[in-house]
Amino acid sequence: MGNGKGGFALITGLVMGALAGAAAGILFAPQEGKKTRKQIAEKAKEATGKAKQALEKLKPQLEKVIKDAKPAFEKAKSSIVRKVEEVKESIESNKADKK
Repeated sequence: MGNGKGGFALITGLVMGALAGAAAGILFAPQEGKKTRKQIAEKAKEATGKAKQALEKLKPQLEKVIKDAKPAFEKAKSSIVRKVEEVKESIESNKADKK
């Protein structure tokens, strides 16, 4: 799973496909409403568990991405703050020159 994006998309797609298939199967099956609601609740609980497991598997990769991105974010933030200060100083300087 190279950069982690493909793995997350795959797992998300599988979980969503499973949910859609299970919901369609349950909703179109001829049975009582109470039984159908119970099955939907069970499948939702099952899907939630699978999603949690998938996230736990991806957690180390996501933490690494965040850790790796943080320095770049801080650098960009500092650059933006510096540029904003330069613009403020330029505006103040232009105001002073016009007086």
